[in-house]
Amino acid sequence: MPTELNSRQRAKLRGMAMSIKSQVHIGRGGLNAGAIREISSALDRDELIKVRVVADDRETRAAIMQAIADETGACLCGATGTAASYYRQSKEKRIKID
Repeated sequence: MPTELNSRQRAKLRGMAMSIKSQVHIGRGGLNAGAIREISSALDRDELIKVRVVADDRETRAAIMQAIADETGACLCGATGTAASYYRQSKEKRIKID
């Protein structure tokens, strides 16, 4: 189940995500189980990550970005072009968003 965030919290996370590099790249082959595992592992480790999605059209990219959020239980904080930022709180709660 995705973490519910209000617009102020998402804006803060988007700002924080601007300074991080993409940790996972999804190519033209699309989303697969290995990519989901890697994204989930990165979320467990860092809480806030950026993913690059390469797809032929905007609708396909948006669908893949939403599928990542649905399958990992993360919140899609923002998406610009081919980059999307995701947040999922870990047990340690490293990032303070309030």
